[in-house]
Amino acid sequence: MKKDYAQASFKIVGPEEEGPSALSLEEIKNRAGQFQIEVFGKTPDVRPYLRDCGVFVLPSYYREGVPRIILEAMATGRAIITTDTPGCRETVKDGENGFLIEARKVDELYRAMKKFVDRPELIKKMGVCSRRMAEERFDVHRVNDLLMQHLGLL
Repeated sequence: MKKDYAQASFKIVGPEEEGPSALSLEEIKNRAGQFQIEVFGKTPDVRPYLRDCGVFVLPSYYREGVPRIILEAMATGRAIITTDTPGCRETVKDGENGFLIEARKVDELYRAMKKFVDRPELIKKMGVCSRRMAEERFDVHRVNDLLMQHLGLL
């Protein structure tokens, strides 16, 4: 992506992964540095990074619950690119507030990012949709009310 679109900027934020297939933070920095991609590692506060981005990308291939970081990105009005996997897919209406891609498909990730470079007006439009979706579907008070209602506690 960076080779084709030098004007695009990329930042990697988050802790090192553990396990046999994980890359060290130094290895990530070395690889990213070849393409002028900034790597920040773990941070106690993601807000400055979210504020400075237009599109939030989480190409997770883990089967997880809804990732909190995607909810935070949605709440700050960011367009989202994530994988069509359990948990992640619940945060994106493909083509409305972002794009869903197949896990481990780098070509799909590239095409999704390219859409935002080619049509930057999508960033704001989809970011507004993300914020609305966060308020309508993921607001803690609404979620708690629904949970209490389903449990018959209201």
